[in-house]
Amino acid sequence: MGPDVPLLNDYKQEFFLKRFPQTVLGGPRFKLGYCAPPYIYVNQIILFLTPWVLGGIGTLLYQLDIMKDYYTAALSGGLMLVTALILQMTNLNARQKTVTVERMQIQNTLRDEDEYEFSSCVGSETVKFIISGKKYIVNTVFHSFLAGVMCGLGTWYLLPNRITLLFSNIGGTVVIFVFGWVTICIGEYSLIINTATETATFQALDTYEITALMRPFYIFVFIAVDLAHRYTFKLMVDKASLGPVENFEELINYLEEYESDWYIGLVSDIEWQQAVLQEKPYLFSLGHDPNMGVYTGRVLTLQELLVQVGKLNDEAVRGQWANLSWELLYATNDDEERYSIQAHPILLRNLTVQAADPPLGYPVYSSASLHVPLL
Repeated sequence: MGPDVPLLNDYKQEFFLKRFPQTVLGGPRFKLGYCAPPYIYVNQIILFLTPWVLGGIGTLLYQLDIMKDYYTAALSGGLMLVTALILQMTNLNARQKTVTVERMQIQNTLRDEDEYEFSSCVGSETVKFIISGKKYIVNTVFHSFLAGVMCGLGTWYLLPNRITLLFSNIGGTVVIFVFGWVTICIGEYSLIINTATETATFQALDTYEITALMRPFYIFVFIAVDLAHRYTFKLMVDKASLGPVENFEELINYLEEYESDWYIGLVSDIEWQQAVLQEKPYLFSLGHDPNMGVYTGRVLTLQELLVQVGKLNDEAVRGQWANLSWELLYATNDDEERYSIQAHPILLRNLTVQAADPPLGYPVYSSASLHVPLL
């Protein structure tokens, strides 16, 4: 091949410009080689961004402290599952109609397979062109379920607060959030809408629609490896301190214990606070002491504490508050060391006086009435 011969001729360039975006984005066909109605492209863009919108609902609810992270992930995943099933049922209904997709008669037979006629934005021919559908009912259900799981897991994994805690940089958070969701959208589109055309050799062998699972598989592997890193580090610490794991069954027991009884993460994580409120038996974290230049580990264990609870007579407290009002407002005694506010072993006078409503008292903390069952 001489230096003047182009690497891609006119046909190859056109083919490359059609197939390359489709492969990179997981299936959307934004260049068809002929003039298609605008709604063909608009529909594909809407379907491509649908997982991001559904995940954004859960993300917004979490950022506004309306729902916890696990519930927002379940909500987004459930919405994605319902959406995927609706899309598959729409394609199934379109295929059962009698309307056929007509090919346009053109001279260039190399492009004949791509050219169709469309009659409306939501017509059966449009639906069948954009949404390829599944060969088997079991794949319809399984791929839809997998789409819901991936959207929910992606929502939980890409929460802005979580990313910010890892990188402590707003710019990095925005970049990871945007590109992370673009990756999720690529996986979702190839899973439930239309799979990108891969090599002809693999397509011929794709009897069970394995191609649609490849991109979601890579996404699941990446997230799983990143989440498993915490367990791996804790297991390494246990191995160094307690000795090596003897067999596979012992390893499984360790991992199950980490999942049920431990929270492994940073003290600054929101999940650390949630684990405390959920009364996780054990909390494990790592830290760094900049003064000593060493890394530190922290293990907190849930324990029961004996708390003394007492009860004061209602009228005794009201009497002290009434005396406080008379002394300060009527007698105008402003002596901060007056005897009437000194400690009393039975009435706990110093505490009850301090607990009076401002401006007479100065309570450190005030709450509504609490009911404490003694037995």
